Amino acid sequence: MRKLSAAFALALALAAGCAPEPDWGPASPPPGSPLASGEFRVAILANAAAAEIAVSGPYEIRKEGEPAILETGAALPPTVFRAAAGGLEGSTPSGRRIWPSPIEIRPRADGTLSIANARYRGRAVLYANPDGTIDAVNAVALESYIHGVVGGEMPASSAPEALAAQAIAARSYALYKMRAAAPGKRWIGASDASFQVYKGIRAETASTRDAVLRTAGLVLLWQGRAFPAYYHSTCGGRTRDVALAFGERSIPPLAGGTCGFCDRAPRFRWNARVDRSEAATRLGVPRVDVMEMVPQAGAPARVRVRTSSGSALWTREALRARLGPMRIFGYDFTVRTGRDGFDFAGSGFGHGVGLCQEGARGMATAGRTHPQILAHYYPGADLVRIQP
Repeated sequence: MRKLSAAFALALALAAGCAPEPDWGPASPPPGSPLASGEFRVAILANAAAAEIAVSGPYEIRKEGEPAILETGAALPPTVFRAAAGGLEGSTPSGRRIWPSPIEIRPRADGTLSIANARYRGRAVLYANPDGTIDAVNAVALESYIHGVVGGEMPASSAPEALAAQAIAARSYALYKMRAAAPGKRWIGASDASFQVYKGIRAETASTRDAVLRTAGLVLLWQGRAFPAYYHSTCGGRTRDVALAFGERSIPPLAGGTCGFCDRAPRFRWNARVDRSEAATRLGVPRVDVMEMVPQAGAPARVRVRTSSGSALWTREALRARLGPMRIFGYDFTVRTGRDGFDFAGSGFGHGVGLCQEGARGMATAGRTHPQILAHYYPGADLVRIQP
């Protein structure tokens, strides 16, 4: 893959004469940022007891960032690496030894590797932690990373234009995070839903590969700059302003608006019940007596929670986080106190900012193209190719 730095500078040139500096980061990436190489670093394991790595073909092992090759081989069978005094311990074809931390394990040519029994492109970087645990990072070209995200975030059976929109949103979000990454940071994001769901090669299908290849290098920019192109499962009818969701500066592409295409989603409307004992456990109090909605002038309603320890007002986001996002699916809900527990009724699944994945699928099914889908969910953003 070509380096993104020069191409990104071309995209920035489009911003000449634009509005004052937004507050989401510097105009150019910090020296040494991962953006300079176009490589994305994603944590596969963090603070793990061990990491099993394998390479099916020729490989080499180096100390991260150094040119000297410490070991080469025709193949690396499944090998367990653990933190040890002075580095990382593992038995490779050359024998058991302690490697200096961090090490990189790189397939040669176009080979692939496995980390914890899942296959990935790129290379593995292993770090020993002072507490005896290990971090395993997959350092991979940005486009290869997007191949592993699209199938993790959206069903491969989705209409092609929805998958294309997903690919561009994921690439835009990754580019923004790469731009902001501090030099020397071990990884840019996790591999789960706390960042973007990244499943590596096992997520790739003919349909997801087509979506990534058709949109290669396409990203969303606002006033010539990368921005966090958030997305979520189901908005419930209306997407949300990023200022309300995350306290970030509101910009037109993330200001929220009517969706109109996710009403057939499984969690467009939902109900959930949390019994008193579970609520007490999750909130860390002996007993929960009452949950009730409290309107707020000019702001979203909050929830008054009365417990054996007193009474407090909770934002719906905070209460959802404590009770569990797979129980309380979205932020837009009401709750009432029942005889044996608390009854929630809500709409949507996820934080509600940016692209509604179920809405994008609905738009694509209705014949909309991926530029139309992206314009609907990120109004005012420019679709720009940062790679030839």
